[in-house]
Parts: sequence; structure tokens; C-alpha cells
Amino acid sequence: MNSATKKFLFSLIMLISVHAQAAKSEIGYGVETKFSYSDNIYRRDNNIKSDFYTSIEPFINLKMAGRKNSIELNYSFFSRIYHEADFHEYVSHSLFSNIITEPIDDTLFINLKIKNEQIIDDPSGAIAFDGYHDEDSTINVFSLLAEPRFYRRISRNVEVNLYTWFGFDLYDPGRQDTERRGANLVIGSHAGIDRFNWKISSYYDKTHIRNIERSQLQRDTLYLSYPLFNRFVVFAEGGVEKETFRAPSDYPTQKDETNEVGFKWFPTKRTYLQVSSGNRVYGSVYSFDFKHTRKNSSLNIYYSEALTQVTALAVDTAVDVENYIGDISDLFRIENDTFIQEKLAANYVLNGRKNYFLIGTGRDIRRYRHKELTEKLYSFNLTWKYSYSGKTTFRINGNWSRLCESFDERLDDLSMLTIGVDRNIGKKSTAYLQASKQIRDGKEDVVEYKEMIFSVGTTIIY
Repeated sequence: MNSATKKFLFSLIMLISVHAQAAKSEIGYGVETKFSYSDNIYRRDNNIKSDFYTSIEPFINLKMAGRKNSIELNYSFFSRIYHEADFHEYVSHSLFSNIITEPIDDTLFINLKIKNEQIIDDPSGAIAFDGYHDEDSTINVFSLLAEPRFYRRISRNVEVNLYTWFGFDLYDPGRQDTERRGANLVIGSHAGIDRFNWKISSYYDKTHIRNIERSQLQRDTLYLSYPLFNRFVVFAEGGVEKETFRAPSDYPTQKDETNEVGFKWFPTKRTYLQVSSGNRVYGSVYSFDFKHTRKNSSLNIYYSEALTQVTALAVDTAVDVENYIGDISDLFRIENDTFIQEKLAANYVLNGRKNYFLIGTGRDIRRYRHKELTEKLYSFNLTWKYSYSGKTTFRINGNWSRLCESFDERLDDLSMLTIGVDRNIGKKSTAYLQASKQIRDGKEDVVEYKEMIFSVGTTIIY
């Protein structure tokens, strides 16, 4: 038994008393099997090879819930077997626990998530491709996330919310060990949209990835809102923001004032509109959100801008890749960066007695802050479901996206079509059968491939 598994089991034993009041339980189990073909199984722009592969994923899930406590335990096993590839099998084990408890009635809530995962590439032998050799291809990951929350109403219309989090991911080998912690304290009124409201908040988030300096964000703000007339509310927010995103490591800490003004309008019970603009430490921000619902349909159009941090593995440019012999993990290093993401999307849903129809489109723009790179992603989604009876549903889903610098100068196109049927086999149990085709068509160094996937699965709950 590896050390990560021991930590997982020890944590469960220490917290098993949570279930003492459990009154209801539910057990679910099932299996998913896929039969697939790809004309580029390595996902590479060289050494292209086609192959068939089969995957199987059985799982078991246990839920227990009481008046103040609940726990969910889940174990899943995944295996993918290739027929003719240089590597033959990919295996993973995942053990997950989610514990929710309420030590103090209506005041203190704790959510604890624990996960242990083991990933094994080609367990029948060492990985060998393109001259790389890895004799130990097993990775163990132990993750823990604790989220205590405190809530207290200190007067009729004033309440206190304190949400905190602490967690870590431990890797064996430990090149990507990550620790994160933070808190969000909010004190304010809760008087309804037809009255004056105020809110004082203080937010702090800190992340530390091994071999990368710590990144953190602090934000202290005051929020005010006031109804000018019936169901039309204006609001304003101001404060101070400080960020330290170490990407690259010599990027300076930034601190500046932050502000936002806007309005919320509820012309009817079915219609909502919010518009705002302001400034953050990284620049101007704008947002727009419109929602309109009817008995059998809904329309949503929104636009937002936000700062996003991304962490990924990249090939170390200091390593002579062509002549390298050794541990594959030493070929990579962790890259940390931030970008401003502009997101514009529209969705329309039509829901009838037997038919469900959804059409959606969007455009995402990512402007990286520490390198001269701007990415645009256009997307389109179409879904149709038909309820043949109370137990059987047919569905068709199509997705298309384009990564580009401008719409007519594509870098990468990705499209996927899925046709399936779902069948209820009891009050809670289900089974499904589906077929999918996925095509990736790229330019320059982007990987291209075509895949056909046939899937069948079932979930039994009692």
C-alpha cells in the first residue's frame, strides 16, 4: 500500500464518526465500455499511427446522509488497451470521498474532499517511444481540500459569511506538488432588492506550486446598491486590489484601486438585465447579462471579462530532446501564466413535452499578460432530445470550435457529433448506448486526428 493510500484511509477513519447520524443510504454501481478507432493515437504531428483501442471503466458509489452530516465514497477503475501501439495499456485507480458536516446548527459548515489517484502507463513494461525510455511510469496523487464556512445573522438584516479553504495536491514523484489556501469574509445587509443594501468584503487567495514562487491575490471592497424605482437597482463597488502572479518570476507585484458601477433591472418576473463597467488592477472590465424565460423557452446572452491563471507542463527548452535518455518527467517544466479572458455567449432553449432543443454560440478571447499572444476561440453547439416514452430518450449533439487569430485565419478546428439513446431501468437506474465521431483539423504544428467511438454503459442505484 503506497503512502498516499495510507493517508486517504487514515483520513477516512478519523472522520468516520460523521456517519453516526446517517439515516439514509444509497449504493450505485456501473460500468462504461468504449470501442474506439483513431487515425493518430499518439496525438502528434509526426510518427502518426492509427489503431483500435478499448476502454472499460467500472465504478461503485456509496452515499449516506443524516440530518446534519453526509458522506459520499466513490471508487473507479479505468483501463485502456491498445491493439498495435508501441505502448499497450493505460490504467488508473481513483478513490474519492466527500464529507459534509454541520458541527454547529445553522452556523458552522465543513466540507472535506479527499482523493487518491494512481495513474499507470503501460503496466506490462516500460514506455518506449521516439527514443524516450521510462522504467517507472506510475504516478500517485493525494489531494485534500477542506472548506469550512461560518454564517451568522447578527441583526434582522445584517449577516456575516466567512468562507475559507485549505488544500494540497501531493505527487509521487513530486514535481507538481501544489498548496493553496484562502478566505473570503463578507459582512453586509440582506434586505431584498427593493431596499438599500451594503456589503464589505475581504478576499485572499494564495497558491504555491513546487519550483514556482507563490502567487496571491488580495481584494478589499465596499459594495452599495439602491433601488431607484420599482425593480431597477443601481450599484457601485470600490476598493483596493493587490496581485502577485509570478509568471515570469521577476514580474512585479501590482496594487491599485478597483471600482465598478452598474445596474440590475427586473422588468418582469421572467426578465433580468445587468450591465456594469469598472476598473481592476489589470485594466478596464465590462459585463452584460440578459435572461428571459417563458413557459417552454429561455434566452440568455452574456459578456464578461475576468483574470484567469493557468498552469501547465511544457517541454524544457534547456534539454536536448533528440539525444535525451532518462526519466521522461525530467523533460518537462511547469509554466505559470495569466490572461484576460473575454467571454461572449448566447444560448436559446426550447423545452416541450417530448422535445428539448438547445442552440448556443460563443466567442472567447484570451490576452496573455506576459507574452505577446492573443487567442480567439469561436464555438457552436446544437442539442436535440426526444422523449420516445417515459423511459427512453433519443439525443443528438453537435459541437464545433475554431481556434484562430482571426476567424478566417484558423489555427485549429475541432468538431464532434454524438448520437445516443438513454433508457431508464427502474426508479433511479439508467443505461445508454451512443456513437461519436470527432475530427480535429489544424494547421502548422497543431495535431490532426479523426476518431470514431462506440460507447455503452449502465448505472444501477438502490
